[in-house]
Order: sequence, then C-alpha cells, then structure tokens
Amino acid sequence: MDVERFTRSVLHSAAETCASDVHIVPRREQGIIRYRINGVLTDMQQISPDMLQRMIAHLKFLSGMDIGERRRPQNSSVEIYLKDSLYSLRLSTFPMTFSETLVVRMHRQQTPEPLSRLTLFPSQANLLNSFANLPHGLILLCGPTGSGKTTTLYSLMHEMNRTENRNIITLEDPVEQQHDAFLQMEVNEKAGVTYAHGLKNVLRHDPDVIMLGEIRDNESAQMAVRAAMTGHLVLSTLHASTPVLAIRRLEEFGLKTGDLMETLIGVCVQMLVRLNCPYCSQSCHAYCRRRKKRAALFDILHGDALKSAVADRRPVASSLGSLMKKAYTLGCLNESEIEKWVKRTDVPSKTSF
Repeated sequence: MDVERFTRSVLHSAAETCASDVHIVPRREQGIIRYRINGVLTDMQQISPDMLQRMIAHLKFLSGMDIGERRRPQNSSVEIYLKDSLYSLRLSTFPMTFSETLVVRMHRQQTPEPLSRLTLFPSQANLLNSFANLPHGLILLCGPTGSGKTTTLYSLMHEMNRTENRNIITLEDPVEQQHDAFLQMEVNEKAGVTYAHGLKNVLRHDPDVIMLGEIRDNESAQMAVRAAMTGHLVLSTLHASTPVLAIRRLEEFGLKTGDLMETLIGVCVQMLVRLNCPYCSQSCHAYCRRRKKRAALFDILHGDALKSAVADRRPVASSLGSLMKKAYTLGCLNESEIEKWVKRTDVPSKTSF
C-alpha cells in the first residue's frame, strides 16, 4: 500500500475517534499502531515492520525532521487538514535498541470551548472565570501531563478577551493551538529564547495578561511573580499533585512568603475523569460517538484558605473527596473511576462515601 495514503488514513481514523495521541510502536515481528482515546491507550492495528519504518520516515519528512537521524530523539510539528478541520500535529521520535518509535500529539485548531462545557460542575467554572476577571495576580494550574491544563488556560484567556479587550500574550513550549485573539511566542532554547528571557521581552510589549506555559526554574518563577506584582494578570502551570505541594515548589524556587501572599489568586489542581455513558454502560467504548466523554474536576485553593496555607504552612484538606462523592451520587462516575483516583490522590475510597 502507498505509505502516504496509509499514513493519512491512520491520522483520519484518529481524528474520527477523537484520539489525543497516535503511537507508532515497532516490534521485531509486527509493528503496532495505538490511539490514546479518553486517556486510555488502545491497540488499533498491526502493520509490517517495513510499513512501520516507511510510515515513520514519511511523517519525519512531512514535519521537517532529519530522516537519516535515528540515534537521537527529535521533535517537530506540522499542520494538516483532517475531516475538513485544521490539525496541529506535534511529533516526537524516540530511539530504541533496534528501531525507533514515534508519537503524534493531535490538536484540532478551533475556538476554545467555554469552561462551563469542560467542567463537571458549573460552580467551578464560575469560580475560575471570576479569577480571570481580576486585574492582576498569579493563577496556577497544576496536574499531570494530559490533564487538560493548557485547554483550561486557553478557555480562560478566551473568556477574558470576550468580556473585555485585553492585550493577551502567551509564551509557550510549543504553541499548541494558534488563536488570532492572542499574541503567541514560542520558546526556543537553541536560539536562546527561554521562558525567563522571553518573559522579559513580553513585559516590554504592554501586556494586560501573560500566559506562561510552565514555571520550570527559579528564574521563570521569579519573573512570573514580578510580573504579577507590577500590575499584570499571569497564568501558568506547575507540576504538582496538590495545591499545597505547588506552594512548596514555589518556595523551593526561592520565592518569599510575602510575595506569594501578595500575588497568588488561586492554585488549582486539575484532573480529567471519565464519565458514565448511558449508551455503553458506564465507561465509553473507543468508537462511541457521544461527544462529552470526560470532564474536568478541580481542587481549588483560594481566598483565606490559600493565605493560611502560604503563611502558616498548614495542611489543607482536599475538596476532591466531596466532589467525587457528589459526582458518584449524581451517576456521573462509576466505582472503578473513583478507585483509580484514590490511588493517585488523597481522595477517600468509595467505601467511605
């Protein structure tokens, strides 16, 4: 089969099933193509080792990678049309002992959905949107990779731009979704454009709102807080599993308690939970056409509780337990989904509901 036609059929199928990632994995006997659908990695088909290598080479060529380089990891991106929609594909190769594997992250270019459609409970969307209407301060989103942090940030910025004309500038690595409403800058460490360096230049461009893709080090943390203290609203992400751990990480970056007290508006840990499906009996099948299969839940620390956690270093009870209980009572979640999050967080088990 023609490799170009086959590759396009795989990507088209991934778009139809709303897959977030396509994994092209070599094996000695047969290659495997996997889709990540609703957070679950699913084997879709087997292909010959020859077709797998040709497919990887074709995708590397499309995205401008070095086709002959198989010893080092490579990253690139390309935009293509699938199902009459523009998709931004982020490609990443990884060398193995006998071959290389490739993962394609798929982002459909579209207007960000409002938070009310992304969250399980409208009250949480309203609270986050109220943060976005403040003139200055620092809003942090935390959570594991793939939990939807960037999607939430885009939704917040779109809401800001809808309600009031603001100069919104983003600094991302890479730019995942392109929007005309924002000024977007991409981090390029090879060219010397780091988060900290880029943020210095962003501050000279008269921004109202700054979206920093990630706080990675002391310098970017210091710059983010400084921007928030000088009258800007700053949104960013941080790798932490609870709001309190996020605060501790900021302290490890050398930020002073007084500065955190003055700038932090809210620290939110986000998770994506799989919803019960009335058609598939609980969790959705990969080919289910129901649109909303997952929703966001937030553990939000703000107000007096946030100030207490920063100033007094007191442990703060998570709100996820009560949210899970409410979702289970309403029939939105099943027991297996709750138990999955029990293992990852401090959510109480279903037996304690």
